[in-house]
Amino acid sequence: MRLPARSLVLLGLAAMAGVAACNANISNPARGVPVVGSYHLALVNGSPLPYQSGARRTVRGTLNVNANVTYSLSETDSGAAGLTTFSSSGRWSILAQQLTLIDGSSGVYTATLSAQLDSMSIPINGHTSIYAKN
Repeated sequence: MRLPARSLVLLGLAAMAGVAACNANISNPARGVPVVGSYHLALVNGSPLPYQSGARRTVRGTLNVNANVTYSLSETDSGAAGLTTFSSSGRWSILAQQLTLIDGSSGVYTATLSAQLDSMSIPINGHTSIYAKN
C-alpha cells in the first residue's frame, strides 16, 4: 500500500514533533516535580538548631534540589576545632515518598518526603536531619 505524498509529509512532521518533545524533556527532566527547590535545615533529631550532640553543635544546613536532576547538600557543625562542613552533591531520583540522593564519592542518602512534599527527613552521619522547603 502506497501512502500519498501529503500523508508522508504529515507523518514526518509528527515524528519530528515527537523528537522535539523528547529532547525538551531531556534538557529539563524534572520540570514540574514538586520537590525541586531550596530547603533549609530546620530540625536535627527532632530538636531545633543549634543542635547539641556532645561537643558538636549543628548550626545550619542547606539542600538544593535542582530541575536538572542534580542536588547539593551542606551541613555545618561547630566544635572545639572550629567550623566543619559536611557536603554532598550529585544526582537525585524520586519514587513515591522517597528521594534518593546519589553522591558519586560518598554514597547514597535516602530522604523520606512529607505528605505535603514541603519537607524531608534524611539520615546523615548518625542523626536525622529535617529539611523544610524555603
